[in-house]
Amino acid sequence: MWNVEFFVRVMSAASEVASAKGYALAMAPIGEWEGSSRLPYDGAIVVDPVKENALVQRALVDGRPLVTVGRLDSESTSRVDNDFSVIVPEVLNHLWQQGARRPALISSPVSASYAADCVEAYRTWCSAHSVEPLIEVVSGSLSEDTGRQAAVKLLSRAQAPDAIFATLDRLALGASMAATTARAPMIVSLGDSSAAAGASVPLTAVELNPFEIGRAAAEMLIAQIEGKQDIRSVTVPAHLVVRASTGAGARSS
Repeated sequence: MWNVEFFVRVMSAASEVASAKGYALAMAPIGEWEGSSRLPYDGAIVVDPVKENALVQRALVDGRPLVTVGRLDSESTSRVDNDFSVIVPEVLNHLWQQGARRPALISSPVSASYAADCVEAYRTWCSAHSVEPLIEVVSGSLSEDTGRQAAVKLLSRAQAPDAIFATLDRLALGASMAATTARAPMIVSLGDSSAAAGASVPLTAVELNPFEIGRAAAEMLIAQIEGKQDIRSVTVPAHLVVRASTGAGARSS
């Protein structure tokens, strides 16, 4: 968690809002919410929730207010999210304009709603542009190494992709490590970070505005705890930050 800048930024912003309103934001591993632990709490924020998440289940059972960052298939929770049906086509259209005709997707596990939404939007775009979908879903840790391995698989194809869109900055950084001089694809990261901006070839990235997401999540949760707000959803806009990885001269011939 601490190796992913998006999470750190979300939690930092949420903590600032909570402190300003007289609340303490406790950040605990999921294990703390399993078994007999009865840590008292007024409400919960869960980032990238899945149905089996222990904190989600406990909050629902305890009847506590719950805000998720990402979609959870439940009408009893508020959520903050980006609109990936808009973001993904924007990325792919940018790659298309830069000359890419075989863009590939490296995705986090689709148990998280943002990854599932990205895969769906990518497939829809490919169908509309008569492009063969090239998808690698990573397993295990979300790291530079798993991103590199996924990129190696894609680039070893007879018809290798000329661009790679990865659903996490660390996966995108790994993909950039796999690119050879002769077959270096354009690369885009879903989620900006200091590492993406400071890479040897700075990565084009989608700025998801995690500080705004964290603030919105905390404000929504506190309003529900204090009975001032009903369940609702907020969509935070994202935008593309174009850098050298998809700019002129980004690829070698």
